Amino acid sequence: MIRGEDEQLIDLWHTFIRVFTEGKRKMEEAFARASIKPVEVRILYILREEKECSLNRIAELSNMSPAWITDTIDTLEEKGLITKVRNRNDRRFVNVTLTEEGQSKLAECEKIYIRFLREALDGLTEEEIDEFRKILEKVERSF
Repeated sequence: MIRGEDEQLIDLWHTFIRVFTEGKRKMEEAFARASIKPVEVRILYILREEKECSLNRIAELSNMSPAWITDTIDTLEEKGLITKVRNRNDRRFVNVTLTEEGQSKLAECEKIYIRFLREALDGLTEEEIDEFRKILEKVERSF
């Protein structure tokens, strides 16, 4: 039987998983109302930062497989949020850029993110939010 500190660690982990799962569900619902998936938003963010990006680079930056990225890129292109362009140095490869419509959709998604985060963190002070961020970063480094 688990006791004491070990039980606290397990309880902490279960709380983290519940918070993460519920937050993910609510974020997916909010984005669904905007006709976009979180993975698509992530790719739009990457393209805003990188300007023009290869599929492999997007896969690397998003920690997703190239196959998954290809399907998602196709969906984003169908929605008019990105365009594919041949790589100038090697025409066998395709790069991806954000369209004006993609930039507008990303701005809409940022508002959704901000509203979601404000609601989720409403009961915390600025100091508590800063401490929470530091703790999460410290845990992330341990992985």
